[in-house]
Amino acid sequence: MNVARRRIPGRAPRRAGTSPAVAIGPRARDDAPESLRIQAQRALAFLASVTLVAYLALRGGGYDLVVRQEVGLILWWSIAVAFTLGLLPAWRLDRPRWWALAALAALVGWTAFSLLWTQSDESSFAELARTLDYAGLIVLAWSAIGRDTWRAAAAGLSVGVVSIAVVAIVSRLFPSDFPTTAVERFFGPQRLSRPLDYWNALGCWCAMSIALALGWSAGLRDRLLRAASLATVPLAGAALYLTYSRGAVFAGAAGVAAVIALSPNRRTAAVHAALGVAATGLVVAVIRTQPAIADGRSGHGGIVVALALLGVCLACGVAAAWTEAKGLDGSPASIRWLRPGPIAVAALATIAIAAVGTGVVSGAGQVSSVSQSPSRTGDPAARLTSLGGARSDIWASAWRAFESKPLTGIGPGTFGLWWARDSDSATVFKDAHSLYLETLAELGVPGELALVATLGALLAAALRALTRVWRESHAWVVAGLVAAYFAFLVQAGVDWMWESTAVAAVAVGSVAIAAAASAERRQPRPALRWGRVAVVGIAVIAGAIQIPGIVSTDRVRASADALASGFDEDAARLASQAVSSEPWAADPYATRAFVELKSGELGRARIDVGRAIAREPTNWEHRQLLARIDIQAGDTRAAQRALTQMRALRPALAPEVRATKRALRSRSGDPRRLDRPSG
Repeated sequence: MNVARRRIPGRAPRRAGTSPAVAIGPRARDDAPESLRIQAQRALAFLASVTLVAYLALRGGGYDLVVRQEVGLILWWSIAVAFTLGLLPAWRLDRPRWWALAALAALVGWTAFSLLWTQSDESSFAELARTLDYAGLIVLAWSAIGRDTWRAAAAGLSVGVVSIAVVAIVSRLFPSDFPTTAVERFFGPQRLSRPLDYWNALGCWCAMSIALALGWSAGLRDRLLRAASLATVPLAGAALYLTYSRGAVFAGAAGVAAVIALSPNRRTAAVHAALGVAATGLVVAVIRTQPAIADGRSGHGGIVVALALLGVCLACGVAAAWTEAKGLDGSPASIRWLRPGPIAVAALATIAIAAVGTGVVSGAGQVSSVSQSPSRTGDPAARLTSLGGARSDIWASAWRAFESKPLTGIGPGTFGLWWARDSDSATVFKDAHSLYLETLAELGVPGELALVATLGALLAAALRALTRVWRESHAWVVAGLVAAYFAFLVQAGVDWMWESTAVAAVAVGSVAIAAAASAERRQPRPALRWGRVAVVGIAVIAGAIQIPGIVSTDRVRASADALASGFDEDAARLASQAVSSEPWAADPYATRAFVELKSGELGRARIDVGRAIAREPTNWEHRQLLARIDIQAGDTRAAQRALTQMRALRPALAPEVRATKRALRSRSGDPRRLDRPSG
């Protein structure tokens, strides 16, 4: 009996006895170079994803400006070279991705435009470079990744993310094998932060790792890989627990829910999620029996926890293989409810993101105002059942900043300056601990709209790609990528995940790869047309924007090191190089002024600190340095004026300022008690 085979549109029929990888006759020889080229592209996509993720994570999460902007420079100039030489394959961009690029361009443009009114050109320029860094990641991903290569890129990203989560839990179980970080020395080792150097960032990282692992485990047919994917969930879950991050717990729950909702194999995803949560709970119970591991005092009990982890990981792996053997997946569940038009999907995504921001604002009043610094005593897990923290004060201050300038905002990267003069708290905060509120405060309504449009358009593009590939065997990978991005969006509403470059790069990379899953090839255009020329020009400029901050920051740090070592002339020379590299920045001038103060060149020091003040008029540290210069010069009245201005910009220093003024008036005691100079 002959059974007719249904022909899939757009796919040529295949001869019986052949496979997609093996054909017969001259056609096979013609396709061989193309197949090798695709394999090479896949290998490159995998390696690039792993390398980027691992490098940023192992360099302190990429928080450092030099690390972040070096990566941005490499990304953008790689784009320039690739487009100039025509090295990248040609992929078609669908409408949602064009809208995402347009919204991203609006965000970059408004950030650049804000340089006209910001209180710190240096900070705002750094934020412009940061936004361009993430834009470069998206542009490179959509230029290099398409239907043939997106799975390799997703695999590389997932391997990198899961590997760092494994490193994190191993560093807690066997801390003697890892060096003590500056964060652990300052804040204590209770909350797991290695290797990202921030516990909440690591928690968000582990939440995304869980979402990615569940996505892979829900549909892989290779039992070994399927088992390995689910086995990593309790590893990441244990690391997430040891960060004691409440935001990460909510982000992890959101990611798991998103995987189940979006995966074509919902039944399998739900079963695997339940197994992963149960396994994590068992490991947490074992950790609770080992106080040294729970509070990070030492590695005592690490072997016990490691054996428990090994046992639950093996159990998860066996269970994942069993679900595949028993055919639990069945036929892919229909997700036709995800098939509204692109505009409707974009609107729903925008509403979802706006709801997260609204929840942050409305929840600010429900959180008590206590010290943010983590306690060094007591059970660190106790914070998971409370809402204590300084978030309410920070968010309220960000809202007041928005109310002061609702249209333009106070300027990108300047919330720390606003907080210093708006609050009487002695705690220093550089960020508003909410991407949505901080953007509203620093960029005003236009910037907030551009941000929400960018995040929503990226999500809409990924969801559209999911609806296009949901019948294929790898749609569950897209579900995991989108879920990881969604977990980031949740935690970004309550913490400064945008500034943790490694975490944001994983989120942006996940959604960009997901959106590229359905990209089709188009005929290459060998001529260097105006579109390619424009991309090359933009890439060159975007890369060049990264250079001043890299050079200036490097020279400022080298100057401080030289001054501490007693090489005053070298310190002055390096500070001057920093000024030349970034003449609009205040910190290089303040650094040179401090070197001149130490060398006794008070006239030059006064000129340079005046230039720093002109570039950052609301930075209290420059007034502090000016007061020190005036004190050393014997100008008591000028010093008192500088101290009065400093007090207005930093009310928390009022007691110290009053004591110094009394010392100046009485000429008793040490009038140089201010010992925190700028630079």
